[in-house]
Amino acid sequence: MILAGTRNDVPACMAAMDLLLLPSLFEGLPVSMIEAQAAGIPCLISDTITKEVEVTSNLISYEPIDEDPRLWAERAVQLAMEAGKADKNVSRVQQKEAIAAGGYDIDTVAQWYTDFLKKHRRA
Repeated sequence: MILAGTRNDVPACMAAMDLLLLPSLFEGLPVSMIEAQAAGIPCLISDTITKEVEVTSNLISYEPIDEDPRLWAERAVQLAMEAGKADKNVSRVQQKEAIAAGGYDIDTVAQWYTDFLKKHRRA
């Protein structure tokens, strides 16, 4: 495992990925899944993760968390190979509209915070 610390080149790091794997027992709303979808990276995640994380139509695949790890590995290899065969200009296109529709793009979030703070500020 590599703990890379604070990075300024996250988009470049994500562009090098074939797949993001998250076999987790529990997650709230993993932002890494939103970021991966924004970068067009297929994700294999456990069925214990909230379905709210799925903001694109075709990048998230679920597996039961209690499934045999060998089946997880086989599915991960299959998804990574499919991603590798896809036209990179198509498969890695930024999913801007889907991310924005899910309410996760920077402009939408910034506007939400601005409106919230204006509404709740003390005079």
